[in-house]
Amino acid sequence: MGNRIGPSEPFRRRRSANPGSRSPDLSVSKKKRRETPKPVPSRNVRRDHGLAVAVLLLTGSLLYGLSFGIPFLWDDQHLILENRFLQSWACLPKLFGPDFYREVFFQSYYRPLQGVSLLLDYQLWGDHPFGYHLTSLLFHLSNGLLVYALGLLLLGASLPALAAGLVFLLHPIQVQAVGYISGRADPMAVFGVLCSTLAWWRFRASAGRPAFRWYAAALVSGLAAWLSKESSVILPLLWVLLDSTVLGPRGIPVRWKAYAPVAILLAGYLAVRMSLGSQGPGLTGSGAWLTGPKNLLTTLRIFLFPYDLHMERRMPEVSSWADPALWIGLALVGGLGWGILRLRSHKAVLFGAGWFLVGWLPVSGLLIRLDPNMADHWLYLPSVGLSLLVGWAVSRGTTPPGRRAAVLAVIGLLGVGLAALSAYRIWIWSDPVRLYTDALRWPPGSATAHNNLGNIWLSRGQAGRAMDHYLQALSLKPRYAEARNNLGSAYERMGQIEKAREQFRRALEVNPGFTQASLNLVRLDLRLGRLEEAGRRLEGIRPAGPKEQVRWLEATAEVLIRQGREEEAERKLREALKSHPHRVEFLNLLGIALRRQRKASEAALVLTQAIAVLPTEPSLWVNLGNAYRDLGRNREAAQAYRRALELDPRYPEARSALDELPKS
Repeated sequence: MGNRIGPSEPFRRRRSANPGSRSPDLSVSKKKRRETPKPVPSRNVRRDHGLAVAVLLLTGSLLYGLSFGIPFLWDDQHLILENRFLQSWACLPKLFGPDFYREVFFQSYYRPLQGVSLLLDYQLWGDHPFGYHLTSLLFHLSNGLLVYALGLLLLGASLPALAAGLVFLLHPIQVQAVGYISGRADPMAVFGVLCSTLAWWRFRASAGRPAFRWYAAALVSGLAAWLSKESSVILPLLWVLLDSTVLGPRGIPVRWKAYAPVAILLAGYLAVRMSLGSQGPGLTGSGAWLTGPKNLLTTLRIFLFPYDLHMERRMPEVSSWADPALWIGLALVGGLGWGILRLRSHKAVLFGAGWFLVGWLPVSGLLIRLDPNMADHWLYLPSVGLSLLVGWAVSRGTTPPGRRAAVLAVIGLLGVGLAALSAYRIWIWSDPVRLYTDALRWPPGSATAHNNLGNIWLSRGQAGRAMDHYLQALSLKPRYAEARNNLGSAYERMGQIEKAREQFRRALEVNPGFTQASLNLVRLDLRLGRLEEAGRRLEGIRPAGPKEQVRWLEATAEVLIRQGREEEAERKLREALKSHPHRVEFLNLLGIALRRQRKASEAALVLTQAIAVLPTEPSLWVNLGNAYRDLGRNREAAQAYRRALELDPRYPEARSALDELPKS
């Protein structure tokens, strides 16, 4: 794998030994020049490339095959499972509008191609995460191969390029971008950036019709990157970097006119992007500029020593020139600048370091204030440049022929070490409790992790433990509407209805369009018999996601039944059951509506279907017992009530209904 292939040879302009003389090549006709055969790589070189590609595909697949067991986590619930835009192919045009992210995160991200990929996965796999992880893995493997191809062109040998590809594929900072389904925007954007950069390289080294094709490929790939994630907007700067540090010094003149269509296309994208509103909390301030060196220091430290990887990093802003972190960061920046100047004759160093800095700029907090102000998966794009620098270091180590075996051993140990760290991170991500607990190990804590961990404990019936996490989430983020709403659910679970109502109202004060909080208030109104208030509140709710639509329909049907409009409730429920035939709540409400219309036999049949789906719910057995009692089948009614009491010995409705049955 150490053979030099000289990738730049076809691109190097031939110069005559005597500048004043005409080169013999110029006397050859264009037709004959086109027929001149191109250099064909030797068999050993082709073997090395094939072996390198096989190593990259095998190691990447074996490692990230472990991620197939990671469930839906963090934002996956809202972005994928509860997102109405993924329910049908008819929603495809809407993915290119502003509402896909605005309804989920209440921020105007614009990543339509990520939405398209999630729509495709949802239609193929539904709520099974395996297929989503397979798509993310394919993007990551493709990016590893593209990094290898870029390293091959830049470094001129397969072994250094393989080292760059392996570091990029196996580094543990990539686990968050690859194993976290909602983080797929980063691999997708980097795929477009790498394809576009390689196409730009070929465009600059070609002429005629092939050059036009490569130029078009660069533009299309760049547009795809921009439509995947906003941070890829720095792509033209990478082209300028490539022209100035690599291609220009190799004698290929810069084609500045080629940047004009790029500028027009980029201006159009930015105009659309700006018309959608601000992405986040707003522009940066002076504190962020002082924090920039500290952010850069942390980024490099994470890449070199990835021992504290976790979700949602929050670094305190540097507010004073007396902060030691500022001066340490500035010293680092100065040291990097000095090192780059010392190595400026090595074009791969300039290009790799430049790629890292340009890729880091959008997530540095220097231009736009970010919340959180740092995340591991944001390093996916900058890590390409750092991986290329590792490849350059390997190329320097293989210059003496006798070191090849030692370098291979170092690469092997490096790959094993990175893979082991990544496997550990995948293990952390494979269990939600492990992931959120791990995130809380690092100061200052994560409000989202506290909220998600509270949801897990609440679903397991531990309302008190869940409440502790919700309160800690609100202490970190007081205007956290979701945590406020979940705290209300915990109070309701503990029987503290007025406190629950207060928390739901406060959640709506923070976010008036929060459908879940509104539906929770409707549920409390129904529980307290406030039918008119519940009906008015339901009229003002516009459910977005499929889960909210189901809950809204359940509440609407219950209000109709209590208002004596059973026939209308029956029509709505039967229509809903066409798309949700096994929805227990719909079947239960339909059974109640039928029984109130004196259709006890139909009600018993519907409730039996509901029990077949969820036999452990005592209320279903009570309602079935009521239907049997209306039919005069008291023995079967008694059996149903007794079954409800077996499931919940303290169920008062089951006890009173059983006591009221005539004694046989």
